[in-house]
Amino acid sequence: EMCIRDRSEPKSESNKKNVEIVSFFNLNSKSDVVWAHAVNSKEFLDSVLKNNKKNNNDNDNNDDCKSIVHMIEADVGKIILEDGSKTKKIIAVMSHDEPTQDSFPLESFINNIIEHNNHAQNHLVGVKFDFKDPEAVQPTLEILKSLDQQQKLCKTPLWLNCDALHGPGGAEPRFNFETFVRQCEETLPNNHHLYSIGWTTGGDKLLYTSKMIDEMIACVEKMLEIYENLFFSFPVKVAFVANDEKENLLKKLISYRPEHHSLTIWGQTQLKNIEMFK
Repeated sequence: EMCIRDRSEPKSESNKKNVEIVSFFNLNSKSDVVWAHAVNSKEFLDSVLKNNKKNNNDNDNNDDCKSIVHMIEADVGKIILEDGSKTKKIIAVMSHDEPTQDSFPLESFINNIIEHNNHAQNHLVGVKFDFKDPEAVQPTLEILKSLDQQQKLCKTPLWLNCDALHGPGGAEPRFNFETFVRQCEETLPNNHHLYSIGWTTGGDKLLYTSKMIDEMIACVEKMLEIYENLFFSFPVKVAFVANDEKENLLKKLISYRPEHHSLTIWGQTQLKNIEMFK
C-alpha cells in the first residue's frame, strides 16, 4: 500500500522542525501524512519524486493516494564486496529480503532525495530507513554523518527504524535496542532524527502484552537517562491496535513522557475502520 496514514508527531514545542513532520509539511493533522512504502528501487523512487515535482505548484493536501507523498519508507540491507586483496567492505543497499549486487545503493538513494529537496519549491520529502540487517546500520550512519556535516540533511526529516523487541507472534529480534540507539547517537550526535523502534510481529489476532509495553518503556527510559533529547514514534500494527481496545495497553505507552513519544500505526485496514485510529 502506498497510501498509508501516519499518526505520529511528538508534542513538545521544543522539538526541531524536521522531527515535527505535521508542521514541517504544513498539514492539518497527523492523519494527513502520506507515506510511500518499500521504496527500494531507483524506478520506484524516481516515480515518487517525479509525482511530487508534477504537483509542485499545487498546495492542496488532499487524501487521494495519487497525491503528493510526504514520507518515503525504504528497507535497508547489506551486500559485501571484496577487492583484490580479499578485503571485505559492507555496502548498505535498499532491499527488504535478499539484497543482490544490483540492489540500489543507499548512498545513491539518499542523494536523490537530497537533490529533490534542494530544488523542490513546496513538496519536500522525508525518509524513514527500516533496517533489516544490523550490519547495515553503521555504513548507513557513516553516509548520513558525511551529509550531515555538509549541512545537506537539514531539509530532510529523518527516521531510523528497526525491530528491537520481541512482539506478538514475532521472531527473536536481530537488533538490540540500546546498541542501535547508541550507534546512531554516537555517529549522528547533532542530527535531529526520530527513532521508530518497534517489536517483531506475526499474525493479526494477537495483542501487545503488558510485559512488552513495560519492556519498551524501560528501554526508552534508560536511553533518555543517557541522551536527553531523543524522540520516539513507536510503530504498532493496525490489527493489534484494534485488538487492544479493551486492554488499552497502548495508552499506557503513549502516556509515558508524551512530549517524547507518539505512535505510528502501520499495516492495512478497511477504509471504513480508519476513523478509529485518528
